[in-house]
Amino acid sequence: MNDSPLICEKTKPNEQPFETIETYDLGLMALDNEKKHNDASKKVALLRENNKLDDKNVEGIKKKREIAELEKKAKSIPVSRVLDNLNIYKQLLALEPDNPKYKKKVDFYKAKLEENKEKKEKEAQFVMIDKEGSAPVLSFPVKGSLLGSISSGKTVQILEKQSIENGMTDQIWYRVKINGSYGWISKDVTTDATVGEEVTTVRRR
Repeated sequence: MNDSPLICEKTKPNEQPFETIETYDLGLMALDNEKKHNDASKKVALLRENNKLDDKNVEGIKKKREIAELEKKAKSIPVSRVLDNLNIYKQLLALEPDNPKYKKKVDFYKAKLEENKEKKEKEAQFVMIDKEGSAPVLSFPVKGSLLGSISSGKTVQILEKQSIENGMTDQIWYRVKINGSYGWISKDVTTDATVGEEVTTVRRR
């Protein structure tokens, strides 16, 4: 009887024994949970190289990583950036349509966007043209070409306000809409108005 120990067949130095696909999926999920995306990518590449990974698994892993990256990005965006947040959660909801968290976030930022729009409309400022005469509308302040005029007593919305340094004096000009286009009127031809927009100072040479 031969008492010599059994000699197991050696694996080649560069050959790695593969576990089941399910085991690899669990390993990849663990790597994703630990934010080790590079390691997960290497694992996927190794499986592909050895024809051990089918298209279904690849798409599933890709989807999980995409969700993880979008969620990370969402956490870095302040709540005040409503449109950016809305776009991120729309992408997440497209990836997981039944996720209640993503649905809630999309609804929240949609409502916030509408609220901001209504608030902006309420804060819009208007000015009345002086009753003593019409206001000429120029293509740009001071020396712009004449686009038309606004009759006295009419109220128009101020879209922008500029303070123009013209020689030794400062002149205030308002950007307004007229006949489907935009132009500028001088504050001197209007009555008093409270303007909420920021003032841009322009120095004329």
